[in-house]
Amino acid sequence: MKAFHILERPVCSTAFRAAIRGVALAAVSFVLAACGGSADAPPPPESVPTVLTQPADQSVVEGSAATFSVGANGAVPLSYQWAGSPDGITFTDIVGATGTTYNTGATTLSQSGTRYRVVVSNSLGSITSSAARLTVTPVVVAPAIVTQPADQTVTAPATATFNVTATGTTPSYQWQLSTDGGVTFNPVAGGPNTSTLAVVNTTLAQSGQRYRVVVSNSAGSVTSSSALLTVLAAPIAPAFTTQPLSQTILAGAAVTFTVVATGTPAPTIQWRINGVNLVDGVQASGACAGATVAGAVTASLTLTAVPLACNGAVFSALATNDVNPDAISNGATLTVNPLPVPPSITLQPVDVAVLMPATATFTAAASGVPSPTAQWQQSTDAGVTWTNINGATNPSFTTPATVLADSGKRFRAVFTNVAGTVNSNGAVLTVTAGVVAAGLGSPWDVAVDAAGNLYISDNFDQTIVKITPAGVVSTLAGLAGSAGSADGAGGAARFSAPTGVAVDAAGNVYVADSNNFTIRKITPTGAVTTLAGTAGVPGSTDGTGSAALFNRPQGVAVDSAGTVYVADTNNFTIRKITPAGVVSTLSGLAGNGGSADGTGSAARFSFTRGPTVDTAGNVYVADSGNNTIRKITSAGVVSTMAGLSGIFGSADGTGSAASFSSPFDVAVDAAGNVYVCDSGNLTIRKVTPAGVVTTLAGLAGSPPASVDGTGSAARFFSPTSIGIDTAGNVYVAERGMVAIRKVTPAGVVSTVAR
Repeated sequence: MKAFHILERPVCSTAFRAAIRGVALAAVSFVLAACGGSADAPPPPESVPTVLTQPADQSVVEGSAATFSVGANGAVPLSYQWAGSPDGITFTDIVGATGTTYNTGATTLSQSGTRYRVVVSNSLGSITSSAARLTVTPVVVAPAIVTQPADQTVTAPATATFNVTATGTTPSYQWQLSTDGGVTFNPVAGGPNTSTLAVVNTTLAQSGQRYRVVVSNSAGSVTSSSALLTVLAAPIAPAFTTQPLSQTILAGAAVTFTVVATGTPAPTIQWRINGVNLVDGVQASGACAGATVAGAVTASLTLTAVPLACNGAVFSALATNDVNPDAISNGATLTVNPLPVPPSITLQPVDVAVLMPATATFTAAASGVPSPTAQWQQSTDAGVTWTNINGATNPSFTTPATVLADSGKRFRAVFTNVAGTVNSNGAVLTVTAGVVAAGLGSPWDVAVDAAGNLYISDNFDQTIVKITPAGVVSTLAGLAGSAGSADGAGGAARFSAPTGVAVDAAGNVYVADSNNFTIRKITPTGAVTTLAGTAGVPGSTDGTGSAALFNRPQGVAVDSAGTVYVADTNNFTIRKITPAGVVSTLSGLAGNGGSADGTGSAARFSFTRGPTVDTAGNVYVADSGNNTIRKITSAGVVSTMAGLSGIFGSADGTGSAASFSSPFDVAVDAAGNVYVCDSGNLTIRKVTPAGVVTTLAGLAGSPPASVDGTGSAARFFSPTSIGIDTAGNVYVAERGMVAIRKVTPAGVVSTVAR
């Protein structure tokens, strides 16, 4: 038939063929109906594929298989092609995956996230399903603890860290705390879900707490052992709160030294003797050999059977606790006295005879263990009764200035120790009227040699007088009442108003021969020569011997090398003379008075008097016109040691806070203390090397008088110049009273010549 030919013509597309097929089927149905067939029978499924059930997402455990499936219909036969994609964008066909289902086989974690879809096809067309996701989860392994938490020790407030090492699949951690020694545990508030727990800002109160951790996952849980937290106090270096005390014992006795030391941790103690560590037991050597030591490394050290040789040993303790610095206690000195021995007189006092008002000195000595103390007594009834003398507790006793009524008194020393008492003999004091040094006219200056001899310049009698410690008076050079200028021996020599005197270590005496404008030298035998200057010729010229000129020199001093220093008063300068007679100007400028510190000629003075020189070569002068005490170094550097220029007064104080009134002379002792004859104040002053001024004797503002006594109780009439002996006694020349006074370092004033 022609119509069927049309159907057999080729078509351009599947849709078109389907339409033709539909028309043909309708025609067939129509024919069948006409022939008696049923027109209601379903047509054969001749259609393109459709997806009835999409592939679903799958989640499996690693190693398990996942199965994806699809439901589809359409003209058969239907074909299937599964494809996979790791990123959901690009799909790759899976070889052999051509069924309605696809089984992955054993999965791996790397497949997790892969997407799968299927293309369903028939002869009429194809359709692609949606993509289903594969999730592969790891196999869950139950937790197990490999490393338990360890005990922790920290110093507050350091952080304590507890760690646990556990295996298992994605474990979680819950740290727990026990405050009752591990009986009960509670979760750590805010504790981390990690294998590490940090306990920050620890305190001493947390010490003793225990920590553990519960490790869990979906497969189970495990609890660790507990770990102890120990919190130590912050370290503190050792310190001694109780020091060892010095002790005094008798030989053979025991002694204990005790200390208390603090620190964190508690320090250990090590006792030492003279800086050497002690050990317990009998000491085999050293100062305390033979003594038994116990407690050498404890707070209390005990020595028994201590020998006499241990006397003077110094005990100290060392405290250590590994915190720097270590502590060393004070040293405690052990005094070990021998067994007592009663006193025994070794030196009896002897009778003393003096001329009124001289003092008398009695001396006694005694042996004994311990050394006995002394107490002097006096008797006014020929030794029948005795009375203690207040304050007389030294081996020697010096009476106050004597009077005739003292004659016949007896003096003895009583020596006492723990073992007994012994009395010395009674020594008799004889006092007679008279003067110690008759013949003085007008003493101007006094010097003292190493043997205690006094040398006095008698300004009125034109002589140089010598007085021995025994009171023997002689004229060393010059002739009383005969002024002039002549070199020679003893009485053949002549002076004119001699003022300052000084004596060197060899016994040579130097004299400022003021009215002759010269400096004279006297040997110990009395031979007089002119060291420098020209008699009768004033001036200011440096040079050698007679080529040098002076202008009214009024003071001299000599150092250990024999160099003479001159207060060239009317030239306002300090001059220097070598043993060979070479004269130079140390400081000041001739003819230029004033008050200025400085070096050499830049310095200024106003009527200097009475120089003195110390062992270091420093020269001190009384700058009378300026009311100051000046110091001059060996290099000529001048400074004001005490007083304030132009200010009169009598104030004690330091440096410029002190004041003087026409100081006339100075002397220096071995310690560098300068003593001042403060003529206008009628006092003797003392200036320390630091410039601290005090009044040693006399009372400023009191009427002129000659009264022996101590300190301010003494009185001077007209002190002119001073000298000092090796014992620190100051001798004062008083012109108006024609006397030589003695002032001890304690300020006790007596009259030694009149």
